[in-house]
Amino acid sequence: MSEVLKQDELVSRVSEATGVSKKDARAVLNEATDIMMSEVVAGKTVPIGKIGRVSYRHREERKGRSPATGQEITIPAGNVPKISWGAALKKALSES
Repeated sequence: MSEVLKQDELVSRVSEATGVSKKDARAVLNEATDIMMSEVVAGKTVPIGKIGRVSYRHREERKGRSPATGQEITIPAGNVPKISWGAALKKALSES
């Protein structure tokens, strides 16, 4: 399993790469993610640079099984996040 990039490290890298303060870098990253999340909730597909696109899809109610008891249960309908990975990310991963 890969290592996790913590938010503080991401903020530091953005700060160093752009020459802005860590406080400003954190504010921009937080605002960007808030905007992306609200747009996805509103039904829009949001591009995230070379990484891909984020949207949601609706899942209908369905039958499932409780892993604890094996008993059949009804899983309610709901919206779930969907990520479509970008070609640039796929290519970078295949070459690593």
